[in-house]
Amino acid sequence: MPMLPSGRQVAIQINIRDELLNDADSPLKVQKVLAIRAQADIYPYTDVLWLVPKAPVGPEQKDSDFLEKSLPRPPGLEAVSSGYRLSQHEKFSADWSDEDKKVFWEFIHVRAAHLFEEALSLTTAAQELLRTRSDGTTKLMVAWWDAGVHPAQEGAPVEVGELPVWDTYDMLAAMGQILNQLKRTQLTDRLLDNRMRLTALWSIYEVDVPQLKNWPDPADASRLVAQQARDGQWLEAMPPSVRSTLHRQCVHECVTLWDHLGEQLDQDFPEPAKIINLVVVSPEANASFNR
Repeated sequence: MPMLPSGRQVAIQINIRDELLNDADSPLKVQKVLAIRAQADIYPYTDVLWLVPKAPVGPEQKDSDFLEKSLPRPPGLEAVSSGYRLSQHEKFSADWSDEDKKVFWEFIHVRAAHLFEEALSLTTAAQELLRTRSDGTTKLMVAWWDAGVHPAQEGAPVEVGELPVWDTYDMLAAMGQILNQLKRTQLTDRLLDNRMRLTALWSIYEVDVPQLKNWPDPADASRLVAQQARDGQWLEAMPPSVRSTLHRQCVHECVTLWDHLGEQLDQDFPEPAKIINLVVVSPEANASFNR
């Protein structure tokens, strides 16, 4: 906690353990954990605190409990929130002198260096656990991140000939191919349950989209049959509200199929899996996972 040449007293509190690492296996946080590689990546999880003489604290401020390994706090002072993270240094130090900035960053890079090293070490351990022990949605998220195709990664590459986006036509193609393949197979247990659920859903969808009857052929590429339906504008005549509901239902069903089929999805339904995996890692799927 340095006293700057101007007389300001500043401290920091690294919160990455509580804010991120304790829940590192959450599908919504995987990309945040894996993205941390350097000290600066810890800054968004580092509170900047002002040290002020002990006095009643206003409603916009709060006391901050320091970790046992924190640098000692000057006597007679208490820490209150600045409302900023270290990653916002350009904002909170906008009116600081060059001397204040110099001393502050010397503190960050020298005296506080061991705190950031510890945070990076904890993060590296969490990343290793994600890569070796995760399962389900988290495992898929890690695989997509390491392959460079996670939706949170800008400019994520896609396979040659593949579209980087998906829509209701794509989901219907994937779901229809799985259903029609299941109809041709003797089933028990989970697969039978999936066929029964899909059959019921499909009969409802056919009321608004009669072209779905006996469509599509499981042997064709999912993108190809989806494009054929798209070219035919099968969904264009539906009222917007009905089409929106259909889209949300398809997203939920794709998540359900991914969850129920597990590794069988990629093994037994490789074409539909390409689309379903895209749906599962999209922000739209979050609502289905939170149910």
